[in-house]
Amino acid sequence: MSLLKVENLSKSFKRGGLLAAFGGRKAPPLQAVQNVSFSLDQGETLGLVGESGCGKTTLARCLLLLTRPDEGRILFRGQELMELPSREVRKLRGEMRLIFQNPDAALNPYMRVEAILDEALAYQTSLRRKQRRERIAELLDLVNLPAYYANNYPYQLSGGEKRRITIARVLTGNPSLIIGDEPVSALDVSIQAQILNLLEKLQAERSISYIFISHDIGVVKYMSHRIAVMYRGRMVELGLKAHFNQTTPQHPYSELLFSSVLLDEKADSLGTEAIEALEMKSESSVGCPFVARCHRAKRLGMPRECHELEPRLESVETEHSIACHYPFEE
Repeated sequence: MSLLKVENLSKSFKRGGLLAAFGGRKAPPLQAVQNVSFSLDQGETLGLVGESGCGKTTLARCLLLLTRPDEGRILFRGQELMELPSREVRKLRGEMRLIFQNPDAALNPYMRVEAILDEALAYQTSLRRKQRRERIAELLDLVNLPAYYANNYPYQLSGGEKRRITIARVLTGNPSLIIGDEPVSALDVSIQAQILNLLEKLQAERSISYIFISHDIGVVKYMSHRIAVMYRGRMVELGLKAHFNQTTPQHPYSELLFSSVLLDEKADSLGTEAIEALEMKSESSVGCPFVARCHRAKRLGMPRECHELEPRLESVETEHSIACHYPFEE
C-alpha cells in the first residue's frame, strides 16, 4: 500500500476584479489544480516542478487539507482524509508536515527557539515539560545545531540556521510525510548542500517520504526518485528522474523546463494575436493548455486535437506518463 495516494484532485478559486465588483461579467474561476493523480511510497521522494503559479503550492496545501480541495480523493495510509472529521485530521498533523518557503514568516520573531519548539511539542505530543526540554536538545542535535541555540531568537540566526530550526519543528511529531515548499531557496550553494544532505540523512534514518517543490531543476534531480511536472494546474509528466533526459520521450514543456529555455512569444512565428487567442482558449478545459507555446504542435502544423482535445496523462513507458497527443514526435 502506498503511503499517499491522490486521485483526480482539483481546486479552483473565484476571481474578482472590477467587473465582478460592479455587477458586470464574472470572470471564470481559476483552476489552480485540475485532475491531479499520483502515489507516493514510504521513503520515496517525489520532486514537483513547474513555473510560478502552476499550482505546486496549492497542491501541497490541498494534500494537508490546509486548503480544502473541490474534488478528488486523498488517501494517507489507506485513510480517506477528506472524509475524516476535523479532530481526526488534526491527529494526523504530526505525521504530515510542511516546510514553509519563507522561514522568516514561519518563525515567531518574539519567541526564542526553545519556545518555538516547545510550542510544537506541546501540541503534537503528550510529553511533560522536562521531557520536552530534553526532546528540544535532541531535535537541535538532529539538525546539527548546538544546544545553546535554544536561547536564541530568530533574528540572531543565519538563513541556513533558520531553515534548520523549521526542519526541527517539523520533526516534533515524527512525521512520515514532509512536503518541502522551496526548502532551500534563497540560500548559498554551500548551505543548500548542507540542508539537502540533512534531509537525505533524515530520510535514510527514518524512512521519511518527501514531496520536494523547487524551481531548481538540479536540486530536484539530485533529491528525487521520481519527478512530476505541472503546468497550469495539470500534471503533464510523471516519471523516474532517469526519464528526464534527451534520449526518452518528454512533454514539450518538460523539454523547455529542463533545458532552462523559454520560448520568446513576441518573436513567435504564429504572431502575437494568434498566441493571445490560444492562451485565452487554453484557460478553459478544451484543448491542450500548453498549445500556444508548444514547438512540437507548431512543427506539426497545429493539429486540431491539440487545441480542441485536452490530453490525458497516459503511460508511454514503464513508470513514465505524459499528457501529450504526440509524445514520440522528434
